[in-house]
Amino acid sequence: MADGANAILVGRRGRGVGRGPDMAGTFGTGVRLRGEAPVLAVAAAFTLAQLIFVHPTMGLGWDEIVYVSQVTTHHPAAFFSAPRSRGVSLLAAPVASWSDSTGLLRGYLAVLSGLGLYLALRAWKGLFPARVLATAGAFFATLWVTLFYGPQAMPNYWVAIGALVAVGCALRALRAGRAHSGRGALWGVAAGAVLMALMRPTDAVWVALPLLVVVLLRRHWPLLLALAGGLAAGGGEWVVEAYAWYGGLGERLSRASEIQGGLGWNLAVDDQMRSLGGRGLCRPCTGAMPHPFVTLWWLLLPVVAVLGAVVAVRARRATATLLPLACAVTAAAPYLFMIGYAAPRFLQPAYALLAVPVADALWHLVKAGRDRWRPVAATLVALAVAGHLAVQFSVLVGTVNRNVESREDWARVAGELHRLGVRPPCLLTGHESIPVGYYTGCSSGSTSGNNENTTPAEITDAARRIPVAALTGPGGTPPGYARDWAPHRVTDLEIRVAPRVRDRVSGNANRTATEPTQREREAAMGTDPMADDAYQPTGTNEEQEDAAPLDLQDAVDERTYDDTLDEGYSPPEKPLGVTKHGTTAAEQHDGETLDERLAEEVPDVSAPDGDGVGDEVDGEGEPVDPEAGTDRAGRLVAPDEGVRTDTTKETVAEDVGIDGGAAGAEEAAVHVVEDETELPET
Repeated sequence: MADGANAILVGRRGRGVGRGPDMAGTFGTGVRLRGEAPVLAVAAAFTLAQLIFVHPTMGLGWDEIVYVSQVTTHHPAAFFSAPRSRGVSLLAAPVASWSDSTGLLRGYLAVLSGLGLYLALRAWKGLFPARVLATAGAFFATLWVTLFYGPQAMPNYWVAIGALVAVGCALRALRAGRAHSGRGALWGVAAGAVLMALMRPTDAVWVALPLLVVVLLRRHWPLLLALAGGLAAGGGEWVVEAYAWYGGLGERLSRASEIQGGLGWNLAVDDQMRSLGGRGLCRPCTGAMPHPFVTLWWLLLPVVAVLGAVVAVRARRATATLLPLACAVTAAAPYLFMIGYAAPRFLQPAYALLAVPVADALWHLVKAGRDRWRPVAATLVALAVAGHLAVQFSVLVGTVNRNVESREDWARVAGELHRLGVRPPCLLTGHESIPVGYYTGCSSGSTSGNNENTTPAEITDAARRIPVAALTGPGGTPPGYARDWAPHRVTDLEIRVAPRVRDRVSGNANRTATEPTQREREAAMGTDPMADDAYQPTGTNEEQEDAAPLDLQDAVDERTYDDTLDEGYSPPEKPLGVTKHGTTAAEQHDGETLDERLAEEVPDVSAPDGDGVGDEVDGEGEPVDPEAGTDRAGRLVAPDEGVRTDTTKETVAEDVGIDGGAAGAEEAAVHVVEDETELPET
């Protein structure tokens, strides 16, 4: 098919040369545009469908949170487990690094996904007619799993795009041999391999296995260098992390296998079928199978792909169909036969590679055969396509709605945690601590399981410094370090908040974990006024001014402002009363315990009778000095006030008043002695 189509185009270009170079160039451009128009239309429709059916404001999911939190400055980074790679974080960084808008991130990824699909299909240009490539893109783009994960920060769709680019460009490079025209295809192979390895290095290796075998058999060393170099460049950072954090590549692979349940013989075909109904992660994968109409397309997919291979062999272009078919098989093998759980997104690379032979087979069914059977075949294919679209979009709508609700639940739990006083900087542990922690703005910690990153001792120590809460799921038991923390029910979760947080809310840092919270105390206190809450003026400003104390300037026999300012004020060296019990409304309501009141008792000790002579008890005392005076003298200021020229020879000064706040000891010791002082009787 491809060769025939190319021959027709070449012939047309040859006839165009006779019309002149300008007309030939214009005619060639028009042909290219018409050839790419179906693929462009599919990519544009795919982008638009993502924005319509996947709510742009849908909150981030669990895995998205892990990837996005690595590059955003608005939330603490979540624990990054061994199987993950940094490619998705780099992909989201242009938006997530400066904005926390989920809608903006969704729109950016949707547009990027549409562009990626167009470039991936364009890599197959010349290998299949444009109608086959457009049909392949439409089939892959209308799968609910492709539409759902296209605008999400997840790696599997991008592994699929990288696989399409690498395999398509590898086929073009093999066809071109070592000619100069094949250099662009070699760069495409390297780019596709880099993209796959950046997203999921292990998936990239599984996809590339058939390519490596074909390259070695053909001894196409430039192609081998491009493929191996791309895998090394994309997976280099993952390998470096393995030696820096895990002790080596083998240790990281072992840990990744442990997190995935241990790689080995695990028949997960039925698990994948159960997940086709819209389950994002089927672990453990229990429950009934989806409706047969939902799983029928999945069962027919390999059958139609094999039909496409038969068509290709008969058309003597087996490599262009058998190679993507083989890469699809190796990409799907570990997720069908080596892990004990399922997720529909795991098979996205296989779906993308199978789309090309499937589209080729469908067009063969429509075009081939006797004339009287063609309408029947076309009708059957049209009915199959309509049923496929109905099933896929029905599952998509239900999946989106369920995920929107679950992520809104996380947001509600975050709001309740804020009400309980758990605000950044803070730490959440236990059930769903990663997603709830992201929505709350807290770090997340786990003492066991796949996301283990802390210990109970570290959590207890953190609770002394920042707000900490432990989340327990339905049917679970709280961790030992949180069993004494007061529980709160939020949705189906039990939340236990460390005492330090509740003490902040109530204002009493010495209260134990079993005491009621501030909200509970306020409810028990009711509306009875306490302390200075007993009276609050409610009248107009004029009424309040009438009820206010008189101004000192209008008061009789009171010191004026000038007297007060002259004396100054010397504040106490420490606050008075703020550390005593009863300074808050809650303490006033609860009252003091008997022990607290007894500790405040002061013995009733009366002052001893004096001898009337001095101030020393049981002694002769210090006689009263009639020359000492009883009233303090004010500040004595010379006429020149110490700043001007002295014009008097006499030592004279004027009493300008007492400076109580700024007077030194010597100045405060000066007293007034009257001219005629009566001595006390002795």
